[in-house]
Amino acid sequence: MSKHVVLGGFGHVGSHIVKKLTERGCEVISVSRSPHNARYPLEQTITGDITEEGFLSNLVNNQDKVYLCCAPSYQNWDTDFLPMIERISQELSDKHIVLVYADNLYMYGPQTGTFCENTSPSTLGPKGQIRFEAYHSLVEKKGNWNIVTCRAADFYGPGVHQALMGELVFKSALEGKSAIYLGSLSSVHSFTYIEDFAQAMITLAEDKRAYGGIWHVPMRCQSVLKPSLTKYLNKWVLNQKSKTYQVGKRQH
Repeated sequence: MSKHVVLGGFGHVGSHIVKKLTERGCEVISVSRSPHNARYPLEQTITGDITEEGFLSNLVNNQDKVYLCCAPSYQNWDTDFLPMIERISQELSDKHIVLVYADNLYMYGPQTGTFCENTSPSTLGPKGQIRFEAYHSLVEKKGNWNIVTCRAADFYGPGVHQALMGELVFKSALEGKSAIYLGSLSSVHSFTYIEDFAQAMITLAEDKRAYGGIWHVPMRCQSVLKPSLTKYLNKWVLNQKSKTYQVGKRQH
């Protein structure tokens, strides 16, 4: 019987995938580098290092669905991200599995307008180059697996704290403080609701038509203007007037 293996099952995206799958009655193995207790009746937790030789090949069987939701800490991407991807390829590419890869939009680089799954990358920064190479390392690996790539913009939603639309916006507003947005309030930006992204990964894993493709999860794309964000907070989060201001600009 096939099972669902969530790499990074205690992280932002992985924890939502684990929750949704167990609610459906699926057998789920949640893998994390840090020890943690099972949160749901059908969840089995395993602590380990996926870059350790033999760890994944012994854990994953044919017909399994594997959700790749983990990544090294942001400051260690330069040294650890691509070796992690290479190890996953070595351990799993010869197995008859579905690998669902949680990716972001970094590899497209700066864009001046609307873009889609077929958009060519522009000039990439260091993090964008890493994401670009990681994606191609997975999809160009010859083997028996089927790969589905899901891409999201910046997350917001339950459990998302350290993000553009994280606790500096929502927690501050709920506490009656000014909401702080770490970027330009006059720029166009996209955001993805994290529970929608988790559900999309599960849905795509079950549809053979999705295999081998890149999928942008539907996201809210609009100008993050100060009046728009303030209006949103007042309408959906607060019953009082709130203030919003920006701090600097973010680059990748």
